[in-house]
Amino acid sequence: PSGVEFGAGPSFTIVNAEGHGASALALAVGKSIDYDGVSIPLNLAVSTNKDGTRVSVLAGYAIRRAVR
Repeated sequence: PSGVEFGAGPSFTIVNAEGHGASALALAVGKSIDYDGVSIPLNLAVSTNKDGTRVSVLAGYAIRRAVR
């Protein structure tokens, strides 16, 4: 595995600032970095609709356990 990931899908807001619901298309791309047995995914997501564009940066971690 290269550690590169991508995704696309819907994004829903139940109540926005104007008191209405909204939907958008979200696109994301990222890469997982392996650091001494800990996988650190770094992702950039962009969500756009008629009201504007939102950009998010996401990070996390996953620790691999030794196989016995």
